[in-house]
Amino acid sequence: MTVPSITVGTRQYTSLSFSLDPNNCSAVRLVREIVLTNLREDLQISIMAELLGCSRVQLYRKLQEEIGISPSQFIRQLRLKVAYNLLLNTQWTVSQIAYSVGFNDPKYFSRVFRKQYKIAPSLYSVMGM
Repeated sequence: MTVPSITVGTRQYTSLSFSLDPNNCSAVRLVREIVLTNLREDLQISIMAELLGCSRVQLYRKLQEEIGISPSQFIRQLRLKVAYNLLLNTQWTVSQIAYSVGFNDPKYFSRVFRKQYKIAPSLYSVMGM
């Protein structure tokens, strides 16, 4: 069984065998699976919508309806949650974690992490909160 994928430029994005069907599954669960499957990739909303078999607008509306935030915010929050766990459970540097969860700039990662969790990721990993 092959996993469906989409190639954009030199990047290949892994799809799931789901579609964004209101009678099928939660959009949040499907988007979460796509983001986690493609965590290190620069996952664009249009690509994610295509993987789900819907338009960007449909995806935006569905996530707004289910959780009240945009797809971009959801992706960022999910990446930060994974980073949060990596800071607790690994000895990786903040930069390594930032890159491993899909942030291209460790400074930006630190800024959004601090905004979300009210503590710098470097302090968080040292304190082992």
